[in-house]
Amino acid sequence: MTSSATANYNNRQINELWDDLAEGYFNLGRADPDAKITKTTLKDANDNMVQFIINKLQISEDSHILDLGCGMGMYTVQIAARTGCQYIGTDINEAYLKKAELLAQQHGVADKGKFLYASFGATPEDIKKEAYTHVISLGAIYHAHPILKEILHDMAECCSGPSTKVFIWDFVRSAADIGRANIHLKLPHVLATKEEVMECMKSSPLELISYEDLTQFIIPGYKIIVKECAKRDPEMKFLTFDYSREAFETGKLAYLVYYCKLR
Repeated sequence: MTSSATANYNNRQINELWDDLAEGYFNLGRADPDAKITKTTLKDANDNMVQFIINKLQISEDSHILDLGCGMGMYTVQIAARTGCQYIGTDINEAYLKKAELLAQQHGVADKGKFLYASFGATPEDIKKEAYTHVISLGAIYHAHPILKEILHDMAECCSGPSTKVFIWDFVRSAADIGRANIHLKLPHVLATKEEVMECMKSSPLELISYEDLTQFIIPGYKIIVKECAKRDPEMKFLTFDYSREAFETGKLAYLVYYCKLR
């Protein structure tokens, strides 16, 4: 790429890259750490993560899930398509919500739920009043770590009672300086550490039951996307996925899932 290409490499092209590699997903998913990246796709990795969530949370056709920060809705839609559950997905990006509605139609689950505008920490009362079996957030909360306490309180208010399962999948930092990874993440704030997240949970209405470190399962996804990016931008001057791959492999970043319930 020439320097003049910098301004032309926009969000639309990044979205097209994800569509090409992950077929509607916008995440790294969950892949076998020992798998050869030549035999694993990002779609496979994300399909695996969908099934992991369904199995871990025991989501069924009797479930009603609230997905906060659902983005383009692929995870919400796939969970509903596989289980027959009811759902509500929320996000602040109206273009993403429109795409989510289209995905729901394409996968035959538009009648199972809806996608609504809402921001983290400020879920409208008409959404909160629904009876949810699961309140989830999948790889999105790191965008709003400075208001994590408010988000956790808001999630708790979305729970119908102690039986509602709360599942959070999130980035955290394990080092004071995450290096070039922040160039890729494009965050205006510093990521929280695992300890800071857990401290926020202690002072929230949510009780942490357990957590898992899934870092090793997303590194293959980064390797896949870095390999594919290099085909498009051989010197990786404008595609920065390699910065995050490096941070995860060296332990500066971690990808954790938290299992919680209302106290």
